[in-house]
Parts: sequence; structure tokens; C-alpha cells
Amino acid sequence: MEKKIKIIDQICTFHPSFGTDKGWSEYTGGMKDSGMWYYRKMLAVPIDELSEFLDELKNPPQKEARVLTEEEKQLQKEWVKHGDIIINKLQLKDIEEFARERELRFLGLKD
Repeated sequence: MEKKIKIIDQICTFHPSFGTDKGWSEYTGGMKDSGMWYYRKMLAVPIDELSEFLDELKNPPQKEARVLTEEEKQLQKEWVKHGDIIINKLQLKDIEEFARERELRFLGLKD
């Protein structure tokens, strides 16, 4: 039990937004940035699962560097005014794709 408590203590040093998917924490972002870990819920979890989660927190998976195509390199050189900011067309394309993905997930049309 002591080992489990030490692992939970280490997990609780990280931001509580990391544990919301597992139901081990609560986090509200935005203007009222608040959150907390559910210590008792984690006590009911097997120590192997806690250790694995702690390892993921300590060593998050690294994203591979993006390799740009020739078309993307060209888009990166073209600038546009979008609202009050000036961005390149590649950034605008990425923003539009991100928004489209979120919208489809919200509508339940994509996982």
C-alpha cells in the first residue's frame, strides 16, 4: 500500500487535466482554471495501472517531425490576413482542418 501511495503522490504532482480521461481527476479550463485529483479513486486502481500511467506522464510519446510536401512549402510562403492576424496559407489550412475534425466529432460523424 505504501508503494501505491507514493505512485499516487507522484501522479498528483502533474496537472489534473491528464487524468480526466480515466476518471481520476476533474479539470475545468478557461477563465476559471481549476482542477483536482481523485485520490480515493486511484487507491482502488491496481498498482500496475497506476505505474503505467505515471510512466506515460513522465515520458509522453513524442510526435514525429512534420515533413512538408512541396505544395505545403509553397503554402507556407504565401501570407493572408485572417481576421486581425496575418498567417500563412499552410497555417490557415491546418486551422480549417482542425475545426472540421472537431465539428465532425461533435456531430458524431467521426470518432
